[in-house]
Amino acid sequence: MKRAAVSLLLAFACQVAMAWTPPDFATLGAAQQSRDSEREARMSKRLDDARQQLAQARRNARRDDNTEQELNAEIDALQLQRERRIDSLTGQREAVRDLYTTARQTAGDL
Repeated sequence: MKRAAVSLLLAFACQVAMAWTPPDFATLGAAQQSRDSEREARMSKRLDDARQQLAQARRNARRDDNTEQELNAEIDALQLQRERRIDSLTGQREAVRDLYTTARQTAGDL
């Protein structure tokens, strides 16, 4: 029985060995080259997309920098205007105080 099983196994192994064909390396190489070029095309597209996103981000950053500079200039102008108004109000307050003091002295003299 063992001998029949071994013979059957050998017969099957011989048929499998005879049916086996070596791989066609030219076809495998062409398939690999095709996959490589597809991958390279995808990577190139991703790189182009990333470059476009970077360019857009740089444009946004420049726009934001310009906006920041404009807002800082506006803040400076408003602070200067505020200081001038405070100086004007301080002068008016002193003038009113002087007028009140003069009116009080005049009323006392009368």
